[in-house]
Amino acid sequence: MPFFSLPATLVGMVIIAGGTLFFILNKEYFTKRILFSICWFTFLLLPGMIYRPEFASYTYEYLDHRAYLPSFGILMIGLGLFQNTRPGEKIFWLFSGIFLAYMISANYYFHRCYKNPLVFSESAIRANPRASLAHFIHGCEIYKLKDVDGALADYNIAIKYYPKFFDARYNRAYLLNEKKEYDAALADLNFLLSQKPDYGARGFNLRAIVKAALKDGEGAKEDFEIAMKTDPSDSVIISNFHVFQSTMVKVPDNLQHALELNNLGVEEAKKGNIKQALIYFERAVSEDHDNVQAIENIGNCKDALGDRKGACLAWEKAARKGSRSAAEMLKRFCKNN
Repeated sequence: MPFFSLPATLVGMVIIAGGTLFFILNKEYFTKRILFSICWFTFLLLPGMIYRPEFASYTYEYLDHRAYLPSFGILMIGLGLFQNTRPGEKIFWLFSGIFLAYMISANYYFHRCYKNPLVFSESAIRANPRASLAHFIHGCEIYKLKDVDGALADYNIAIKYYPKFFDARYNRAYLLNEKKEYDAALADLNFLLSQKPDYGARGFNLRAIVKAALKDGEGAKEDFEIAMKTDPSDSVIISNFHVFQSTMVKVPDNLQHALELNNLGVEEAKKGNIKQALIYFERAVSEDHDNVQAIENIGNCKDALGDRKGACLAWEKAARKGSRSAAEMLKRFCKNN
């Protein structure tokens, strides 16, 4: 990712000044062909120097291919000088060999840099630590390697040097949501969608998910509706909305308490505290008479305590309410009860 470098610019200016002085002192070498080559270099270099991309501040300031045609002018100047000075065949081949060795080395070096996106981004960061795009690419690549914290660090740097790097903000919000840092994720998404409302359906979809996690049901519903309106064909967004609708249905307090009691009973049963587990399951059924799982668990506990008749009655009740496992237990152990 080429960027402006003052030392490189100064070196270039010294070379140009030295070349100008050389031709002033050696006017016999300043032929029409040399003049044409200098004009070639200058006029084809100027457009690339004048144009600066809008995204230069956080990506790159130059494009390599803009140097190809101007460089051909330098090559013509060198060949013209060789032709005019007539240095001899050996010197010509020596300089040609050095030039080719340089080109081969440069090709090999850049070939390694472009091996894959991870190597490329690491190389670009070493060359220009302030290149937001390089950090963004690196973050995307190491996230694929399951390095969430490293990816977050890269996105932080990318946003530090370019606060309106919207894709970096979206990706950071996505990872913050994964880490359950919902407030920070929401802050990123609010900034993103306020600065760029047309960012797309995925931005509103992610913000809806974050709002749902923060128990902002109305806000989540509004964002889901915008996301589905923006992209009605996105099956992922539609699926997320259906999940949101199912989870936002309020469970009555007594049913919620029954679920919690049943879970406590399961934990006690795992510890081997069968009597305490039975107490929890019976309390769960008293809160919710249709809690099939708790009814079946009562049967399991009674069977473990040696009360096969009581177990069969509980299994029979659970089976009538649709429990297949209770029906199986009833079939296997309750034929004679």
